[in-house]
This record gives sequence, C-alpha cells and structure tokens, in this order.
Amino acid sequence: MSKIENIAMLYKKTSILYGLFCGGAVAPIAFAYRLNISFWIGLVIAAVILALGTVVSYWLAGRISSGICRTLFVELEPERALGRFEKEVSSKNATEQSPFAALFVSQAYLATGDFKSAEQTLMAFLNKADGDRGKINAMSCLVTVYVLAGKLELAVNAYKKVESELSGKTLTEDEKAATETAKYTALLAAGKAEECVDYFKAECTHQKENFRYVTMCFRLAEAYTALGNAPEAEHTYRIVAENGKNLYIAKEAAQRLTPEQ
Repeated sequence: MSKIENIAMLYKKTSILYGLFCGGAVAPIAFAYRLNISFWIGLVIAAVILALGTVVSYWLAGRISSGICRTLFVELEPERALGRFEKEVSSKNATEQSPFAALFVSQAYLATGDFKSAEQTLMAFLNKADGDRGKINAMSCLVTVYVLAGKLELAVNAYKKVESELSGKTLTEDEKAATETAKYTALLAAGKAEECVDYFKAECTHQKENFRYVTMCFRLAEAYTALGNAPEAEHTYRIVAENGKNLYIAKEAAQRLTPEQ
C-alpha cells in the first residue's frame, strides 16, 4: 500500500487537520500588514505551514491505515477491522474507486464468511475502476471468493478472465503473487488438487503474515482432502483452527476435524 493511497483512503480523517493547516497558511498572507511583515515573508511562512501540514497529515494517514491493516492481517480480527475501516473512512466511493479500499474490505468480508458482500465490493470496484490499477488483484480475489462460497465453476471462469486480462501487460510483484494464487486456487476448484499441493505447501512455509499463512494452510488442507490424504488434511486443518482466531476458515477447519481429534 503506497503512502499516496493512505492519503486518498483516509482523506476524511486527515482533511480536517490539513484544513486547519491551510487556514493557518492563509493568515500570514492575509494579515501581513497587521503582523508588520512583508507579503513575501508571509508567503514563505505560509509555504512552511502548508509543508508541515502535508507531512503531518501524511504521517497520520499512514499510522491509521497501518493500524487498520494490522487488525485484519496480523491480529486476525476481521469484524473489528471492518468497524475501524468504516469509522475512519465510511465512504462508498472509497471502496468503488480505491484499489486498496476495495481489496481490504472484500478480504475482511471474506474473512468473516460474508461472501456476498465480498463479491459485491469487488464487482463495484471493477465496474467503476478508472484504469487498470488494482483491477488484476480484484479479479484474482474474486476467484477465492467463489471457491470459499462453493461456486467452483464461477471460480474457474473468474480465473479465465484474469488470464485474458494478463495479455501484453507487465505485472507488479503484488499482481504476480495475486495471479499465481488465483491460478492454483482455480486449479483446486477444477479438481486438479495434485497440481496445487506443492505451491500451497511452499506458501505455508515461507509466509510470515498471519492472514496469508492460515489462508494458504486452509487451501493446502483442501488439496489434501481432495487427494484423499486424511492425516495430512487433519493436521493442516488443525493448524488453521488453532491459529486462525476469528477467521471464517478457522471455524470451517475446526468443523472438518474429526470429533476425537
């Protein structure tokens, strides 16, 4: 997430503070005569105040957005993350036009098991997105939404749309990771679990972010289940159930463990 997106996403939160700085910047120019300073000195003071306001607002937006992200991706509390997001931003346009906002909200909905809201958020963004920024990530995320919702055919078709979008494009590292995950998730949905195990196993091994780790473990457990490897599936479901805290997949994993486990 770039700092520019921090500012865009949290404009409502920081605009009041920045507005105060802007108002303060006008004062040295408007009242230069009464303050017994030249217009040019007033202009310099105004520029300094505006620069300071930009830096402070920049910093504040970053701190707020980092805290909101940590609530979901590290602390694994999707409902609280959604509450914080709505409190700080509460803007429909944010989720429809900002890639970060759309992806964050859809993943939070997905983490609570609210697949309909996750799909609607992503579709709203894709229908109103200006340009390609975030489009591939959103389309890739749709694959996961459909798989968890049990709409396997839609998941496979969603990835086909991702593939058609990739032609002739240079992807960022984030887009490469998203499309690769979507690819193997779609293969799992298509009943080709044997082609997915190594990828999900590698992702589980190398992931440090809690949210990504338990998500990949859940996919791996699903792949083991599809292959009939019950011991490995139960072991991996247990990892998700014990480490997934308030995530929907943790509850699902717990239900799939045998009673005597």
